[in-house]
Order: sequence, then C-alpha cells, then structure tokens
Amino acid sequence: MTTGKTIVASKLDQPNVLTSHADVLHELQRHGYVIEPHPEGSHAGTICRHPAAPSLIVRDDGRIELLSGRHEAGTSMLQQSPTKRIHRGRALLFFTLLGLTSFLGLLVVAMIVG
Repeated sequence: MTTGKTIVASKLDQPNVLTSHADVLHELQRHGYVIEPHPEGSHAGTICRHPAAPSLIVRDDGRIELLSGRHEAGTSMLQQSPTKRIHRGRALLFFTLLGLTSFLGLLVVAMIVG
C-alpha cells in the first residue's frame, strides 16, 4: 500500500560506510592489521596483514579484496601439531593392569562374601 509520500533516509538509517582509502586503512589498523608500505607508482593497492586473519588488499578507491591464495614469503603457515599415535606397548600394559586390578578386586570381594 502506498501513501504517496517519499521516504528520505536520515543519517541514522544508513550503516557506517567507509568510503575513503584512509578511513579503511585506519579501521583495519584498529583491528590489528599491519599495513605494508608500497611504492608510489603502484596501482595494486595497499597490502594489510594480520597474524590470525587473511591478508587483504585495500584498493585506492577504498575497496577491500582478499590477497590471492598463493603463499607469501613474509607469512608463515601455522604448523599443525603432529597427531599422537597410540603405542601398542602402552595399550597392552594399560589393558593388562586393568585386567589385573579387576581380577584382584573380584578376588577380594569373593573372599569377603565367601
């Protein structure tokens, strides 16, 4: 249903939009990104890196893009911890001791009851 009135969006209705390159870089720095300097003639944009987040490229018009998937020389991938293997000797010792304590517990109960 239309009433014929025009709706004008106020400043409060609009989300916070970062439009300039400097605003975007400042906001990324607030969230822990480190800005790498780039040559003045470069049109690729500014590279921003974070230790726990993906690297980003901020274009000169304020657009943010993910850095390509290739591995950069300056970053290191988090090392995965090696999986812990179950050693057969330890497993055999554990089950042997479990069986022995169960047998001795049943033997003590049988001596008390009997």
